[in-house]
Parts: sequence; structure tokens; C-alpha cells
Amino acid sequence: MVDPQKPRSIEGIKVDHFTSKLHFLHGTCFVSYGKEGDQLFVADGSTIGEYEIHYEDKTMETIPLVYGKHVRDWWNWDKPIDVSDSKVAWSGENAYSRKMKKHIHVYLTSWENPHPNLKITSIDYVSTGGTAAAPFCISITAEEGLTR
Repeated sequence: MVDPQKPRSIEGIKVDHFTSKLHFLHGTCFVSYGKEGDQLFVADGSTIGEYEIHYEDKTMETIPLVYGKHVRDWWNWDKPIDVSDSKVAWSGENAYSRKMKKHIHVYLTSWENPHPNLKITSIDYVSTGGTAAAPFCISITAEEGLTR
């Protein structure tokens, strides 16, 4: 399922800040077409990626990216758009979706930093590559935390 033309990870996204929360604007694509048993089907509860949070003391936290919990396909093709642990942050159209008479969606996931007293140095964004899902991240916002 892994496309050799696309990276499986983006490593070393510089943060270099203390933060109490991180907010991820993201989604995935290529899985709304499938039905159970199809190659393009991804079941709710499937881990499709993760964010690896790296701290100044060389420790790390992992935030799994779970289909149906954090994101769904940004083209829902008449399937549900709601997720259990995030929310639809934007719903709208682009030129192609207007032509197809469909809306597209992106999701907001907020994560409470369990170590707000440690500076986050960087974030790695990793796709599992084990499903048809092609997760994407539009932005990561750090909510203000401590300063030293």
C-alpha cells in the first residue's frame, strides 16, 4: 500500500517551545471508496499514523492517529464524517468537490502535553503505511505554555 513516491514520515519539525497543548489540523484520503473487504477499506480503530513528540531531555511521547477517532477521509462520499475524539474543524468545497457536488472536511485534534515543563524540541509525523489511508497534516499549533 505504500507509495514509493511519497514519504512515510516527515522528521524533525522544529518546535523549540514549552507548550501546554498541541492542536493538529489534519485528515486522510483514499479510504472513503472502500467497503469492508476491499483494498481501500480502513476500519474504525485502525492506527494510520502517529506524531512523535521529542523533548529537550531526549524523551518522547507518541500520539497515535486513529481512523474514526481522530480523522476520516476528507472526502466522505456519503459516509459519516464525525469522529469520537476530535471534531470537524472545516467543511467546504474546492473546484473538484463542487463539480462532484460533495463537501470536503478536515479535523482538529487537541492533545494535552503531559510534560508542559519540558521544552518540545521537535515533532516527527509518521504514516504507518499499513493501510490505504494517506494521512496529511495541514498545521500544528502550540498553545502557549511555560517560558524559561
